[in-house]
Amino acid sequence: MPIKSGVQVEHPDYGAGVVENVLGELTTVNFFGESITVNVNELVQKEEYQSAVVDVPKKQPKEKEKSEFRRAFEAINLGVVPPDPQKLIDLTIGVEHRIEKLADRPMGFKPKGAKEFKRLIPLSEIIAKLVNKGIATKTVWDVFNSLILKFKTELNILLHVSEEELEKVVGAKLAEMIIKNRKGEIEVLPGYDGEYGVPVFSEKDKIIEEVEVKKRQKGLGEFL
Repeated sequence: MPIKSGVQVEHPDYGAGVVENVLGELTTVNFFGESITVNVNELVQKEEYQSAVVDVPKKQPKEKEKSEFRRAFEAINLGVVPPDPQKLIDLTIGVEHRIEKLADRPMGFKPKGAKEFKRLIPLSEIIAKLVNKGIATKTVWDVFNSLILKFKTELNILLHVSEEELEKVVGAKLAEMIIKNRKGEIEVLPGYDGEYGVPVFSEKDKIIEEVEVKKRQKGLGEFL
């Protein structure tokens, strides 16, 4: 008998559940209140399982709405626009929205007497980007150690050593990037889903990184 909506099934990892919908080889199954999409070939439909399966109550309207949001979110991750674009507005409400709701002061507010802080990219990452090598390579650490030998500490290099002094050890390009880092002038492409953020030293770097990010993202065809 083919697997269809409302049928009780068994999955080797998730246990017993009830099929909600089927699309080709993918099927969404409610496993004790949680909807999970699995391959239909992973499911077993047997009469003896039906008596052991706990009946799952029908979702209330609010729960159904949340389920639709979740499906729309998953669709965006697969590069598919959900049928109702309005749901995107609801989906993008996240941490920033909650912070704005709770905030009792405007963005950028600084208390009187507050100390300044700097956001710094680690020295090894700047070197690795400029020499186009991995952070753990000998090339990167040879350059790193030559700076440490001369200027003692990484923070001293990142925050205090002049551009002229840096140029004498590592050349103009790296010295320029260290100073830009100090001034907060290096753009960082934000990370996502297990991927770290990436420093961008030029518009060319930005284009390359964006292309690589697109290549890493899976298409809908990989899930079918």
